[in-house]
Amino acid sequence: MTPNRATHCQEDTSAVRSRIAATIVSYLDGQQERDTTVSGLTLIQRTAPVPVTSFVYEPSLAMIMQGRKHIFLGQTTHYYDESLFFLTSVGLPTMTEVVEASEERPYVSVLLNLDMAMIRSVIAEIAIHDHYPQGGTAQAFGPADRRLFEVMERLINIAVAPCANVFLENLAKRELLYYLLTGPASQRVQQTALLGTQGNKASKAVEWLHRHYAAPLRIAELAELCSMAESSLHHRFRALTSMSPLQFQKNLRLHEARRLLLSQDIDTATAAYQVGYESVHQFNREYKRAFGAPPRADIQSVKRLGAS
Repeated sequence: MTPNRATHCQEDTSAVRSRIAATIVSYLDGQQERDTTVSGLTLIQRTAPVPVTSFVYEPSLAMIMQGRKHIFLGQTTHYYDESLFFLTSVGLPTMTEVVEASEERPYVSVLLNLDMAMIRSVIAEIAIHDHYPQGGTAQAFGPADRRLFEVMERLINIAVAPCANVFLENLAKRELLYYLLTGPASQRVQQTALLGTQGNKASKAVEWLHRHYAAPLRIAELAELCSMAESSLHHRFRALTSMSPLQFQKNLRLHEARRLLLSQDIDTATAAYQVGYESVHQFNREYKRAFGAPPRADIQSVKRLGAS
């Protein structure tokens, strides 16, 4: 998106974003994030910049009301603010960094997990046909226009209401998908959504790695499982995720190890072995490269930040 168009998007959505941000901050009441009664909807705020940290995006739509962040996918850095939405149709291990947030003007965002069956239903109803090639990426950035924010505002108002209303929730979700699939970035969103369906061979490899990240990775066996040649698997997998299968598996292992170290009372070696590493030395080296510090120092730093 050009700077002029991004500025126009931000100006056109300023009022609705301010209302949504105020609702979210009030609802969170000091918490950093909170799941809601709307299935798959998480509300988030940060009152200070957050250094580079790991995050696995499930198939989801993310929108920022206030602030700015970086998303690191493979070797690519994406700059992401209120003018854009971010959509992914497969689970992606990433690194993220909140670069604009303060007590006076917190970073505020929403994350909505996507129901791929609902997406396929909407695609069928508005007669979108899968005419895209197998290659392509499972992430899409596009202009976040006023229609998207207005529907998201209705969905959030349903979420913070005293009583859940699943009927209205599903109506709002389908309307949101309709605008994404037919809006300014429609072709990119359609391709991304369709790449995440079960018919895409590379997405089958992604799903297998999510389930079996701790198992040894044998490319020949994975290619056979997905009915692909090894060269095609490498090419399509990298196009889909911005990573090779080996890099993807390594990132999943490191993300899971960090989660285990943060949530359970285990040592570094135990975490390393649980996620599939045979060498603790290799694990420590790759962990430091990914997160900027050895496991113990990184976990202590994260816990100090969480307590402050």
